[in-house]
Amino acid sequence: MMLAIAAVLAASMAALAGAAHAETATQETVLSMVIPDDNTSPWGAVRGGPAENAAGHPVVIQFHKDGEMVHVAQVEAAGDGSYEYVFRVRSTDLETGGTVDIYSGQYTVKVYRTVPVHGERA
Repeated sequence: MMLAIAAVLAASMAALAGAAHAETATQETVLSMVIPDDNTSPWGAVRGGPAENAAGHPVVIQFHKDGEMVHVAQVEAAGDGSYEYVFRVRSTDLETGGTVDIYSGQYTVKVYRTVPVHGERA
């Protein structure tokens, strides 16, 4: 599973790096996400407000726990540059009917956007 995540991440980051050549650059935003131990919601979300995003470039979202990347996702930005990634936090074990916590605790979330560069680059 981790190898598959690493492969997707490498491909996504290579695409972002390639996009940074001409008139775009990669912008990183680091966020903190806490899923409480007593959480009852089955869903979680990472959202970003309107921002300038280079057309045709996805937003890459990474979840890290204890310094290890545990999940990576890629979503399209809306026309205004906003984005939303909804994911399962809890699930049901179909054999036992019990609840399974997929995510719990503190995570560092890294969001990578490809943004247009205006004017001269330093």
